[in-house]
Amino acid sequence: MVKKTLQDLESRSCIQDCETVSCMRSCIQDCETVSCMRFCIQDCETVSCMRSCIQDCETVSCIQDCESVSCIQDCESVSCMQDCESRSCIQNFESRRCIQDLESRYCIHDLETKVLLQDFENRSCIQDSESRSCIQDCGSRSCIQDCESRFCIQDCESMSCIQAQWEKC
Repeated sequence: MVKKTLQDLESRSCIQDCETVSCMRSCIQDCETVSCMRFCIQDCETVSCMRSCIQDCETVSCIQDCESVSCIQDCESVSCMQDCESRSCIQNFESRRCIQDLESRYCIHDLETKVLLQDFENRSCIQDSESRSCIQDCGSRSCIQDCESRFCIQDCESMSCIQAQWEKC
């Protein structure tokens, strides 16, 4: 059995693909606890009213609403609200907010924390230019700088960015 594992040594977490595990396609795991498993994203087709579930294996606390086919999870200060039908998840990690769609691999992070907003499907991302990143628009390949919000649209083809000088704004 071959397990594909990505480990982040800094956060001591890994992403493991458990292809042979029943009712589990992918796991987000903590290598420190319980056989490298803390957080799991499970796809359980045989489980009634649950296609995907984000579960904290440490506290094992997950509240699922079978009427709306959604589950709400509160793991200490980490709260998660998941829609099992669309396989999308809204997570709130204290001040870091992430909206992630597991099917389209679409993830939005809070720009206030200066982390990226990225759509892996259409290869566009939005980032805060204060953290020396840009807003990329790969479809229009245009570049616009807004000096008040300090946002920039980057040309993905030339990988260049037109940024007006702050004093000229």
